[in-house]
Amino acid sequence: MMYSKLSKIAILIVIFFCLIFMYYVVDSQFCFQNIQEEAIGHQEAVYDSFEQNKLQQILAQPYRYLDRGKQSFVFISQDEKYVLKFFDLRRYKPRLIPLFPPSQIRMEKKMRRLFAGYKLAYEQDRDNAFIFFQQLIPNPLLKQIIVVSDRFGFRHSIDLSQVAFVIQNKAVPTRVEIGSLLERGDVTAAKNRLKQLLDMYMGEYARGIYDQDHNFMYNTGFVGDKPIRLDVGRLRAEERYKDRTVALDDLQKIAIDRTEGWLQRHFPQYRDEIMAEMSLKLAELQDSVQEKE
Repeated sequence: MMYSKLSKIAILIVIFFCLIFMYYVVDSQFCFQNIQEEAIGHQEAVYDSFEQNKLQQILAQPYRYLDRGKQSFVFISQDEKYVLKFFDLRRYKPRLIPLFPPSQIRMEKKMRRLFAGYKLAYEQDRDNAFIFFQQLIPNPLLKQIIVVSDRFGFRHSIDLSQVAFVIQNKAVPTRVEIGSLLERGDVTAAKNRLKQLLDMYMGEYARGIYDQDHNFMYNTGFVGDKPIRLDVGRLRAEERYKDRTVALDDLQKIAIDRTEGWLQRHFPQYRDEIMAEMSLKLAELQDSVQEKE
């Protein structure tokens, strides 16, 4: 009898945890509720007639699931030229148990910082972010329904006037670009790609723009030969980064710590050669600072 009761209790516990697991699995999937944002005002149209026509063309095609990051669900256009990002707002909303006010305030601050990064990228770093269009608050002026297919192939019709979203040119992530080159043994091209990224960072520093997230092997990429930023949610503006000494100190963390660690994990046979080139590039940048001083 005791064994039977224990078995029933064990089964109930297993069922309970299975239900919790299923809830979080379902909750983590793409759906309108996870990307819907409460209206907090109206947004003026910020594109001319040419861009408006181009936007309609871009959004007229279907999109399919591509990836999911910490901040967004990412879909790729049928012609594979653009990516459409919907912000995953679940992390900024109350879950099963209502949050205490201080926790909710912190979550709202995080969401504002995320959107501030995209606003900064669009207004001051658009040439590196390759953002064609973005809408950070619901906009009733944008009357557009788009069809996207989630990771399971289910189709969703999304009213874009009710959600925040971003359209970027489709890029090859840096880790994929460098990995592909090194797999072919084209070390010279890989070095040049990495140096292009360092130049991009220095150009941003000169404008007082820096990225709080140093994981640039994942946050950057290439559209053709052009280096770009894939994730701009942690971009910030700070005047002190216009000081090239400060900028180079930050760049050192990216060029040495992040690059060397990634190479050691994936292509240790090329690590020393590539890091020597990166160090030389940093030395050249340092020399240019000293000459100006």
